[in-house]
Amino acid sequence: MNKPVIVTEEDRERYNKYLRRLSLYYRHLFPVENIHKWLNRLNRESSYFSKREFALVKRDVQKNKIYSRYNSFMSLYWFRKRIQYEVPHTIEIGAVMSQRPINARIGKHWYAVEKELVFDIDVSDYDEVRMCCRGASICQKCWKFMVVACKILRMVLQDDFGFEEMLWVFSGRRGIHCWVSDQTARSLTKELRESLVNYFMLPLRFLKRNDELQIKWEHPLIQKTLRIVKEYFEEICLEDQDFFSSWKSIEKFLINEIPGEQNRRNLREVIDNVHSHGSVVIWSAFCAFVESLEDRESRNCDLIESIQLYLLYPRLDLNVTKQIEHLLKTPFSIHPDTQKVAIPLDPDNIESFNIDTVPTLSILTREIRDCLAKNVPVIKSSLMYPSLIFFKDFVEKIK
Repeated sequence: MNKPVIVTEEDRERYNKYLRRLSLYYRHLFPVENIHKWLNRLNRESSYFSKREFALVKRDVQKNKIYSRYNSFMSLYWFRKRIQYEVPHTIEIGAVMSQRPINARIGKHWYAVEKELVFDIDVSDYDEVRMCCRGASICQKCWKFMVVACKILRMVLQDDFGFEEMLWVFSGRRGIHCWVSDQTARSLTKELRESLVNYFMLPLRFLKRNDELQIKWEHPLIQKTLRIVKEYFEEICLEDQDFFSSWKSIEKFLINEIPGEQNRRNLREVIDNVHSHGSVVIWSAFCAFVESLEDRESRNCDLIESIQLYLLYPRLDLNVTKQIEHLLKTPFSIHPDTQKVAIPLDPDNIESFNIDTVPTLSILTREIRDCLAKNVPVIKSSLMYPSLIFFKDFVEKIK
């Protein structure tokens, strides 16, 4: 039997202090007006925004989630008023429904009409191939996996589907979100979203040697992706992660890929002789070994590129993209565990993004109090000002 959790006065004070900070943030920095413009498509009829579902997520003093779904707001005024009154720990955005979501609570029939095409990529899904961190932890080295994911996903969305309105957002903890808001993207049915995801996952399915796939290594998606992968492979996998310093990785990704027991024994001996020199040398020795194989079947010309592709190809949370009813945290939410802001990312400069410089709630509320005491503008004095301007510019470019 679980023992009851004892909540101390110190716990309550810490919890109330957090809520006071969050309240200050919502009142002075949270860009509710531009979020409303973004979701309302600037000039849509007033009923459009009122049919959008929102979830307001709160946590009690014991950090248990209190999840309130099927919320909707008639206007910007009521959207702002409810957020500032309830002070949710996070706000999640859902689909535009056939009628106001509140009607779901009284049993009326409703269905999702449209929603942005969204993607969610977490660095924890790279634990198989990253050596620097595990789980929810993230550093600048494993952030580079997110850089490659952004570049590949952006290329596919632009080149193969013609999408233009893409908002990239740091999740606040360990990953990135992408919101595609073109009219075509928002109107995609569940079946079409699944088809798009299946297309994007073709390279990984191909690497698993799925016999049902009627594609070849020369497929344009695979070749375009490889150009990005090769650009970053040595820096990320060999230098930063030193991935093949582990014999477990060597066995799984190098030796086991070579056909023939004698070939595998020979490769193991080759790698053993250079193992102490690190992953760059090990990889070079492996490539030379593959090229030296005389047996055409053993000398798989695609093997080297296949390994590179597998290690760096984006790992998507597929259900987030497929399910039109799925909710996702709004940009500029505060992550309740890290207290970092989910700020937008500039995809053209994503390599220079530094996780350690992301504003936190405690820093921002200190700024707000200082500005109010000095009677100076809060927004222009804040660390969040560049992110707020970036988002404002993005919204104003919406067609």
